[in-house]
Amino acid sequence: MSKILIDVDGVTADMVRDLFERMGGTLKVEDFPTWDIFKQLSDEDREEAYSILSKSDFWANLPVVDGSQKGVRHLKNFGHEVVWVTSPWSGCPGWGDARTAWIKKHFGEGDEIHLRRDKENVDGDCLIDDKPDNVDTYKRVHPDATVLIFDTPHNKKYTGVPRFKWNDVGMLT
Repeated sequence: MSKILIDVDGVTADMVRDLFERMGGTLKVEDFPTWDIFKQLSDEDREEAYSILSKSDFWANLPVVDGSQKGVRHLKNFGHEVVWVTSPWSGCPGWGDARTAWIKKHFGEGDEIHLRRDKENVDGDCLIDDKPDNVDTYKRVHPDATVLIFDTPHNKKYTGVPRFKWNDVGMLT
C-alpha cells in the first residue's frame, strides 16, 4: 500500500475557475500561463479576488474537479492511503474548518488531512500537486517518491516531473 499525498486547490477543487466565475466570468483560467494568478491580475481584480477568498463559504462550496472523486475512490479501492496536503489561505479566518468539511463532504471521512504550506515535511510515496515549486521541493526532499504535476493551464510550461490528469489514475495502481 502506498501513501499518496494529494493537494486540493487546482487538483480536486476547481478554485480558480470558481473564483473567476464569482468575479463576473470575464477572466478565464486558460489565459493565466503561470501558477500565481494574483501577480497577473489588475489591482482592481486582485482586490475583488481577495474579498471573495476571505469568506469561508467560498472555500466550503468549491466545485470538484472532474474525475477527482472517481480517481480518489479508485486509489482507495486499490489499497492506497490518501493523505490531503493543502496550503492554508490566511486571509480567511474560517478557512481550515471549511477546507476540512469540503474534503470530508466530497471524498469521505477518515483520511489524514494536513493544513500546511510545507508539504515536503509530510512523508509519502507519491505527491500530486499543481504548483511547480511544491513538486520541485518535494522531489528534492523525497528523491525516491513519485511526484506528479496535475495538468492545468497555469503549469503547461513546467516539465520537471510527469504530468497527471485524473483519467491517468491507473498509472498509480
